Amino acid sequence: MIDVLVEELAHETGFNLYDGDAAQRLANLYHLSGPVLVDLGAYDRMLQTLVDAVRQRSRASAADLFAAISAYRATTKPPLTEWVELLESTRAQADDIIRRIASGEIRDALDPAIPCLAVVCGEMGKIVGDFALVHDESKAVARGSVFLQYLNWLPDPAQPGRMMEHLPVTRVASDSTAAPQLQIADWAAGAVRQWATNLVTSKPAPFADRLEPFAKRWTAGGIWPDPDFFTTGKKPIGRPKSRTHLRSRDFLPPVRRGPRAGAP
Repeated sequence: MIDVLVEELAHETGFNLYDGDAAQRLANLYHLSGPVLVDLGAYDRMLQTLVDAVRQRSRASAADLFAAISAYRATTKPPLTEWVELLESTRAQADDIIRRIASGEIRDALDPAIPCLAVVCGEMGKIVGDFALVHDESKAVARGSVFLQYLNWLPDPAQPGRMMEHLPVTRVASDSTAAPQLQIADWAAGAVRQWATNLVTSKPAPFADRLEPFAKRWTAGGIWPDPDFFTTGKKPIGRPKSRTHLRSRDFLPPVRRGPRAGAP
C-alpha cells in the first residue's frame, strides 16, 4: 500500500519517500501495528481488497478498496488513526493505478519476484562475484530479466542523482527439466509450503510437524522476515532537492509515462 498508493501521493506533492527510509518506516508501522492495535479482520480485509483491486483481472473496484480502508479506520484509535487517514487521501492515485493495471500499461505491481531477486542477487554477488541465474519458470522474471541485468542504467530512487548498483547477473535462464538445482529447490519449496499451509489451517498434520525444524530454519529470518529484520528507521522525512526524482518502475516496460516537468 505504501509503494502503490502513498508513495504516488508523496511523489506528486514533492516528497521522495525513498530518499532515506521513510517508506520502510511507514510500511513497518502498518505491518507491526495494523493487525495488533485494531480489528484483525478489518486489517486483513483491507489488504485482501487491495490485492483484488490491483490485479489485471480486477476482483474489486477502487470504491471497494476505500470502503475497506474506511472500515479499517473505524476500528483504530489515535495516533494510528491519522496514519490510516493518510491511506484515505490516496483515492486519485488508486483510481489511476487500477486503470493502468487494467489496461495492461502496468504489470506485476505487487509481484515481489523482481525486487526480491535484485536484493538476493546483489548480496550473492558480494560473495561469489558474477554468476548466471537459473530460475524456475516465471513470467514476471522473464519480463524483468533485462531489468535485472541492466539495473545500473537506472537512477536510484533512494539516492537522487546516483545510479543503481550493477547486479552481477550475467544471464537469466529457466528450465527445471534440465537443472537439478531447480528440482531440489522445488522439493524444498513444497516442504515449506506444506508446513506454512498447516500454520494457517491449524489442522492436525503429523508430516507438517516433522517438517517444521527444517522449514522454519530455512524461512524465518531468511526468506521470511523475523522481528530482528524490522527497523523504525532513523532518517527524518524531508523534501528532496528536486521534485523530478525518478523511480525505477518509471523505466520498467511496458510502463510508458510522459516525462515529469523538468525531468531530463
